Amino acid sequence: LVVPTQGNAGDSLAYYADQTGIGAAIIMPDDTPMPIQGNVAALSFHNPKIKLDMVKGTIKEAGLKMKQDYIPKGYFNVATFQEPGWRIEGKKTMGLELAEPNAMSDKWQLPDVILYPTGGGTGILGMAKAFDELQQLGMISAKRPKIIAVQADATHPITTAFNNNDFEPGTTEAGQTLAVGINVATGVGHFKVLDIIRKSGGQSIAVSEDDIAKNLTHVWQHKHWWLGPETAACLAALKPLAQEGVIKANDQVVVFNTGSFEKYLPEVRHLL
Repeated sequence: LVVPTQGNAGDSLAYYADQTGIGAAIIMPDDTPMPIQGNVAALSFHNPKIKLDMVKGTIKEAGLKMKQDYIPKGYFNVATFQEPGWRIEGKKTMGLELAEPNAMSDKWQLPDVILYPTGGGTGILGMAKAFDELQQLGMISAKRPKIIAVQADATHPITTAFNNNDFEPGTTEAGQTLAVGINVATGVGHFKVLDIIRKSGGQSIAVSEDDIAKNLTHVWQHKHWWLGPETAACLAALKPLAQEGVIKANDQVVVFNTGSFEKYLPEVRHLL
């Protein structure tokens, strides 16, 4: 197996490959947070079937490296939207877990608003698939939560396309952001993310690096929650969304935490 990754997918693949005896190559940008690099490097040191390959640039360059050096050698591509759908099926569980019994109805209920840190967009597609299947089973109504795709100002192709009423994002380059997990300039599923958030009555929003950092610090100092910077981006989006009336006073809002704080040390240590 081979995967180009900003970090978390490669970290997970390395662990599963190690446990199952499957060979795996993980290709990461060289600015991937050190704890994630270290996890994969340690596994590759002890297991010759696991390979860590570092590249200059972003996940885009990692993908090019994969196509050039690994696919011709017979490696199977498990990148986002390149495998047979396993990753969407896995992310679908998030949508299934959001459905709850409703004492006032024979239908289960979903939250009013979902904020999801969005890079490639697999999570949003997975949740949308879960909701459609729950409706087909008769468990929920046709009503859907407003889905909010949250991105960083440094790299926000979905937000730009949403604001411009475009069907899909144009070509752009990735910037620099603390939230490396959403630092995806081009994604083959971005057009579908746009379709889902529009049909849900949601939107895409980009937040500044300063606001990401402030929310990461605030949550750590007041709650001691180990949230990733991608989740801090979602928290930063709450206030402007409320001010715009996208989120209303009595709405039930779910913010997804997609990564753990310690994976980003030492890059975010100064924010503690």
